[in-house]
Amino acid sequence: MNGKSVVIAVAVVMIGVAGCSSHPAIKPAPGTLPPGTAELSVNGKRHSETLLPGRFAAIRREWRAGDRLELDLPLAKRLESIDTEHPNSVALISGPLVLMRIDSDSSDPVISREALLGAQRASHGAHEWQVSTPAGAMTLKPFLDIEAESYSTYQTVLPS
Repeated sequence: MNGKSVVIAVAVVMIGVAGCSSHPAIKPAPGTLPPGTAELSVNGKRHSETLLPGRFAAIRREWRAGDRLELDLPLAKRLESIDTEHPNSVALISGPLVLMRIDSDSSDPVISREALLGAQRASHGAHEWQVSTPAGAMTLKPFLDIEAESYSTYQTVLPS
């Protein structure tokens, strides 16, 4: 599954302490995700139970210090224009993340809406997305992962 690893609209309840036999309860908020689109893993191993909105998933095991519980949720992509007067100046949003174009030079490549919405993660778990353009690959990152790089929030797209 592409585009995941941000926890939103989810309650995680841990019961017990390391060394105790207990279980966390995971409950996606009602109606927020299509059934079967979220994945739960413990220490990198996928949990076999299908997560359903509005229902709890229980993992019964003996928990140890350092155990890692991961909830992967799909991050639907959409475009938001800067305002109604500039419908072709858009930001790419993936779930709750606004993806910023990393400026590798001074050009502002114009691409189609479909190409921008086709942005793919550079690798599983990476906080970097790639878009193919006629001028080469465009890199996008969420604001929280930008360091000393120059970036642009809005991208020019071809008229629809």
